[in-house]
Amino acid sequence: MPKSIRKLILPLTLLALIVPAISADAAPIRECGNMPNWDVTNLTTRRVSCRDARAMVRTYLRYGGVWNTFAVHRREHLYGNGDVVNDIRIVHRSGRYVVHFQWLVES
Repeated sequence: MPKSIRKLILPLTLLALIVPAISADAAPIRECGNMPNWDVTNLTTRRVSCRDARAMVRTYLRYGGVWNTFAVHRREHLYGNGDVVNDIRIVHRSGRYVVHFQWLVES
């Protein structure tokens, strides 16, 4: 075997071992249902328990924000009947902890 090919075998082998480990890092999405008393639907999380996610949603809806270590991303969708649905994503600054839900604001 030529020397140049032998030099490539080790780096390629290491790369083949590292790539699956990186892609397998994504946590599964946890479906936490709805919160009808708060007009919240499709509550989902990554690396956050449903109990903690519900507490974060209540905090956001009561006070308009969450803890300093989290960022809130909100998209507003206006429908023809006057209803507004806010698509809200709360993400920890590390990007590893996510809470996502839709909040209906009726006209």
